[in-house]
Amino acid sequence: MAYERSALTADATPKEKVVDPRYKKTGNMPTSFKWWLADNDRDLCAQLLSTTDYLARSNQMRIRQASIFTRLFCGKPLYNFLASTSTLDSSNQLPIGRPTANVCYSCTDTIVSRIGQDKPMPTFLTDGGSYKQRQLSKEANAFIQGEFHRTKAYDLGPLIMRDACVLGNGILKVFPKDEKVVIERTLETELLVDYNDAYYGYPRQIIQKKLVDRSVFYELFPNHVSIIESATHGNVDNTPRSTETISDQFIVSEGWHLKSGADAKDGRHVICCSGGIILDEE
Repeated sequence: MAYERSALTADATPKEKVVDPRYKKTGNMPTSFKWWLADNDRDLCAQLLSTTDYLARSNQMRIRQASIFTRLFCGKPLYNFLASTSTLDSSNQLPIGRPTANVCYSCTDTIVSRIGQDKPMPTFLTDGGSYKQRQLSKEANAFIQGEFHRTKAYDLGPLIMRDACVLGNGILKVFPKDEKVVIERTLETELLVDYNDAYYGYPRQIIQKKLVDRSVFYELFPNHVSIIESATHGNVDNTPRSTETISDQFIVSEGWHLKSGADAKDGRHVICCSGGIILDEE
């Protein structure tokens, strides 16, 4: 049997298929990824969901890194609907009964307990003001103190500090509800941005993929009950503990796009699900 020896060439290596949203001819992004310019609800929903799926795939490495940080903190994997659980929980478990000293958990718990003892608050002060101005300052301080108590800001503060120590960022989402200010804890792994768009730290658009309760959205958006009812049931991940549940939840994609200028019309805030558009506003 004879053998023939030949030099390897770069052309013989198969090329990987890479999803590229850029338009090859003009260098501009196609309209399918410019969801904020959609003319109707059908295109808007399809484009926002496709953009969410694309960013979820491109942020896989960040989600895996967050899972590693979670294991360092508590020894348990990160369950998240933006990545496959099999890829996040791939490390070997330590033997049961093995003596360990979790330095990450000890340091995080110590600093969070210290931060939780302080209650900082913005204060209105007057410098040489009149009696009326001083009274307004006192009333404003009392109002801010009441708002911090109503929104449970001091209860959420330690949780956000712990998220910052474990995942790298602690995030509070501020939004209006029933004509009042509401704050809620938001996980870093729920937020999706394009790496090029966020290169300088000020992205033009951001998308949050969140698991919400269906009955709550019934009350928030009573005019879109049919869309909420038709939304596909959602879970945190594909584990049996997540899929075997009695809760009625679904996943929404909430996108924000900043205005390109003072007179631009491309600023948009949209909430959609698999059933359609729930909220569309400037």
